[in-house]
Amino acid sequence: MGKKRAVKLAQKKKLVRTPGEELQYFKEKSKAMQIEQKNKPKSHKVKKMLEKKESILQNDPKHTVFMRGNNCSQVTQDAMKELHKMRDLNISKCLMQKKNEIYPFEDVSRLERVADRHDAAFVIFGSHNKKRQHNMIFNRMFNHQVLDMIEVGVDSCTTMQTFGNIESIEIGQQPILIFQGEVFDLSQNHIRFKNMMLDLFRIKHLRNINILIAQRIIVFTAKTMDGSILMQQFESGKINEGLAGEGKIETKEIGPKIGMTIRRVRHPDNDAWKAATKVFKSKKRALDKKRNISKNELGQTIGKAFIQHQDLGTLALKKVKRKKTVEGQESGGDQDTGVEQADE
Repeated sequence: MGKKRAVKLAQKKKLVRTPGEELQYFKEKSKAMQIEQKNKPKSHKVKKMLEKKESILQNDPKHTVFMRGNNCSQVTQDAMKELHKMRDLNISKCLMQKKNEIYPFEDVSRLERVADRHDAAFVIFGSHNKKRQHNMIFNRMFNHQVLDMIEVGVDSCTTMQTFGNIESIEIGQQPILIFQGEVFDLSQNHIRFKNMMLDLFRIKHLRNINILIAQRIIVFTAKTMDGSILMQQFESGKINEGLAGEGKIETKEIGPKIGMTIRRVRHPDNDAWKAATKVFKSKKRALDKKRNISKNELGQTIGKAFIQHQDLGTLALKKVKRKKTVEGQESGGDQDTGVEQADE
């Protein structure tokens, strides 16, 4: 009994707070309760709907897996390894040791199993044969199933080590992508390639980017409609506000430099594309949204007030008194003149 009593006393001493700590504790507790009450849905149906949307909302970066087939040329392997370095190493896996007998345009079941095992949104597959030499296939996944595919042929590959520059870019930095050429707005294959590259190199979901810390620039150049594309990576020097305003920024090519040609493209189904591109609003935004309130270009809050139209016929106004008139009675002036004439 003595030991149990001593343990209870020790626990009570731990729970004792000073007046300042107790005041701070109740302040934080009341604040947390207010936030919870504010974000609490009003009905069970809304709660389930928000939980479902919150589970589908994906904020994590998309993972990538690099694989090779039975035959894979050295040029294709170098290009895949350079793309692996350009991605963040924490979200990219390079499985180049094992040979895989896979034909993506014929059967995608094995690619889907690999994507499901590694929770990958992109599976890049390299192969080489007599008909399609130095082949590289970009497979984009949705719900661990192949959404669309783009097959390119690697014409040339210059690695980062060849340039001999020391790369000083931080790991995981969001790159700036530039697409040069009108072809990226005219050809359907180039439009699909541009969309896939934007999705592939999007490391973070950002609405705005600080130009003063952006040092990584990836440029895609396409001059003709035959599908040839040149990819280059540059590093910008230190940028200050003056240089950013003038537009004079020094850049240095750090590699890789990959020349490729678009060969085959498999476009996604309409239903699958709608499901993949559907954007769900987060729980916080859905609850904090206020109707008829917006902000203008200067950041000022503007609200719309809707007033119901009032029926003017039902208003209680002051009644105007009407002058009563008697039938057959003339005005007062005429009566006075008549009396005067009678006296005369």
